Amino acid sequence: MVSIYKSDKEELTSRMGLTLTDTESDGYKRRKNKNTFTYYDGTKKIDEDKIIARLNALAVPPSYTDIWYCKQDNGHIQAIGQDQTGKKQYFYHAKWRTYQDSFKYRYLAEIADILPSWRRKIRKDLKQEHSNEKKRLLATMGRLLDRTGMRIGNKASAQENKTFGMTTLRKNHIKQVDEHCCKLSYKGKGDVKIERKLHDALLCDILQDIIEHHGQDLFTYEDRSGETHQISASTFNSYLKETTNIDEMSAKDLRTWRFSVLFLETLCKLKNKDGKVTQTAVLETISEITGNTPAILKESYIHPGLLDMAKEDNLSPLKKCMDEKVHGLRKYEAVFKAYLKSRHAATHVAPINI
Repeated sequence: MVSIYKSDKEELTSRMGLTLTDTESDGYKRRKNKNTFTYYDGTKKIDEDKIIARLNALAVPPSYTDIWYCKQDNGHIQAIGQDQTGKKQYFYHAKWRTYQDSFKYRYLAEIADILPSWRRKIRKDLKQEHSNEKKRLLATMGRLLDRTGMRIGNKASAQENKTFGMTTLRKNHIKQVDEHCCKLSYKGKGDVKIERKLHDALLCDILQDIIEHHGQDLFTYEDRSGETHQISASTFNSYLKETTNIDEMSAKDLRTWRFSVLFLETLCKLKNKDGKVTQTAVLETISEITGNTPAILKESYIHPGLLDMAKEDNLSPLKKCMDEKVHGLRKYEAVFKAYLKSRHAATHVAPINI
């Protein structure tokens, strides 16, 4: 999800001739009628061909449930549905989708700016003794995501497919290696076996404490009435928005940051080792680490400028970035931040025409 402040989004949609969709407002609904769908405005069936054509063109999959359609044909979000895993999926107006595609990697520089202070806040929350177990768990998840870039996961996939992510981790998925290291081992999306070692004494210590004091599911807490809740993807993404002060921050944003940095680091190391490098070699190397296919990494998670450097076997755009140091950022994160601020990065991201 592109990270844009709400005030900026209102201005952008207005400039595009769109309206900022209020997803809490009444929308159209659909009902299955043999092999087709009929649409309703409340209890009234919609017969207007123009509206029906617009809703059909959105092509919301038949298996989706709880479908909500925007009544305005210029709303920036046109529909919302729940997929088979229980995850919300959004269908955007064509103009907004074009903007998102052009903007996709521009927000990474914003993440680079806030990451050091966000990490300090997370560390402070982890080291403080407080009675807010939910807050401690969310901070633990924040650090875990930062360290691994793991998928966020959802309850439906865990129950139906026995595949897991961060929010659905269980105590048997984590093994303590020593006081400074623990090992994650679980089946991820697509039945991919995920195995990672965490060399993080603070995080491993907290995870071990959670394992000892929680049930099978790690990230659960009791509310004031004693009812148990599992932290969901939406709850965690809300926590990211709050702690980063970025309106649409999501776990996927941090995954994109982490995997782009990992690609950059691997690119540089392979180049130094072999004297030459290919895009395929870099993608295959980080695919083994992340559990994502090379195709998914290339399409969804890696900055296009880095992909071009690997494809052309030319790291000259990084020449002035390699000695960059930023307090709170790791070595190749600082290099990536310097690259994002350079003129070279801009040449690899499509201009925004509104």
